[in-house]
Amino acid sequence: MSWTERSAANLLPLSEERSSLKVALREWVYSGETYDLIQPVETCELCEHPDIRYQFKIVNKLNGSELLVGSECITKFGILAVGESGEFLNQAESRRKVHQDRRFLIEKGRRKRLVEI
Repeated sequence: MSWTERSAANLLPLSEERSSLKVALREWVYSGETYDLIQPVETCELCEHPDIRYQFKIVNKLNGSELLVGSECITKFGILAVGESGEFLNQAESRRKVHQDRRFLIEKGRRKRLVEI
């Protein structure tokens, strides 16, 4: 099964749109919530890529369903982000936000390791 087929199988049952992945993806937004698992132990709930360390929450804006995914899925699938004031960001702004949030998680992890040494 390809990554697109796996993604459709995981996303469509949680979306209002049940047949078109492209249409269903428009229902989802990146909430800005992130998690550093310290070790790469999880699987992306969208594409099933293994060994995810940093998780990013996407939410269906129509029904509230949630998935924890890797940052690459957000940018690869063109999922828009929610800004600081609750507004939807455009594609370029969303990509910047995802990269900024990922860099923050990486830097936070580095600082934590330095403190523990």
